Amino acid sequence: MGILPLLVLGGVAFFLYRKFAKSRQAVSNQAPNLYARQTIQPSNMFGGGTVSSFEPTPSPIIGENLKDSGIDQIQQVDRTFDPAYFVEVATDVFFKVQAGWMRRDLDTYRHLLGDQLAKEYEQRFVEMRANGHINKLESIAVRDVEIVQAGSDGREDFVTVRFAANLLDYTVNDKTEELISGSMTDPVKFREEWTWARPTGTQNWKLEGIKEV
Repeated sequence: MGILPLLVLGGVAFFLYRKFAKSRQAVSNQAPNLYARQTIQPSNMFGGGTVSSFEPTPSPIIGENLKDSGIDQIQQVDRTFDPAYFVEVATDVFFKVQAGWMRRDLDTYRHLLGDQLAKEYEQRFVEMRANGHINKLESIAVRDVEIVQAGSDGREDFVTVRFAANLLDYTVNDKTEELISGSMTDPVKFREEWTWARPTGTQNWKLEGIKEV
């Protein structure tokens, strides 16, 4: 369904941020803060914010305290981190990515994706254009959204957000609009976990993985 067949990038979400640590050491700590609570205009929703300079003190994250302890870890190095606001912006990114998927382009949200995920999208769009297919995702209704995992190892922070939604998901010929697969009338339900990661001490959050639950 839609973007659900994309490969899961990084395996178990709790360890995903470790996969990307080495590739992000040179990112500037002056990058804009995407997910810290702030007073901003809608046209600048991904800008602003500051980064705290004190050192993190990671602690083990186990059992039912996985999410809360992970958020605490992130807030030790970034006191501006607001989980509720992160969810708000993550939901905006969710809709932006869905819209771009239907257009078969990355222009408006490439900067929000990790390099590997962006490459996966580009490859899929090339295949879709070659086959003359457009995957329509319509009437999207998000039923629930929540942070399910978070954490930091002092080098990388990560946050995993689970989306539960339903939508119309079908594929048509891009010239004739003939239905190829799916249904234009029967909605489908799905749950996905979207994982963002950033180098600790920066605000360069990137969407690194999408997993169907």
